Formats: sequence, C-alpha cells, structure tokens
Amino acid sequence: MDSVFEFEIDQPVRITRIIRNDGTHPQGDRGSILAYPEQKGVVIGRGFFLQNIVVYSIRLESGITVGCMAKELTPFEERDPVEKK
Repeated sequence: MDSVFEFEIDQPVRITRIIRNDGTHPQGDRGSILAYPEQKGVVIGRGFFLQNIVVYSIRLESGITVGCMAKELTPFEERDPVEKK
C-alpha cells in the first residue's frame, strides 16, 4: 500500500513559499512571517488536519518549528556550485 505522505521523517526539505502565523503558533502575532522561501528544515513529524489534510512539522535551521502542507515544501537537494569562467 502506498503512503499518503510525500515526505519522510528526518528528510531535509526547503520551504517554497512564505509561511505566516495563522494564529496557532506561539511565536509572533497572527499574520506574522514565520518562514521564507528557500529556508532549509527537516521533517520531524507528520499528521492530519481535519482528518484529510496532510500536515508536516518542519524544524527550521533557525530552531523554530512550523506546520506546512506538501505544496509548501520541496525536497532539499544540495545545489551545484556555480562555475566561474
């Protein structure tokens, strides 16, 4: 049986869009920015919201943990260094 999860626990990921506080995060006011695109983190948990929306707990390099949907994440891959000519 295939998993409903796109990301595994301990998998490095990158944030793909601005993550704002929806009022459930203790850090900052509702609407404040918690994470920016390109920030790196790691999946530390995964579960469901309203029984059918997959949500991932992401520990960012900054130390805070945010909740993200799969469309807000991409697998982290080291980028090739730019060659200087």
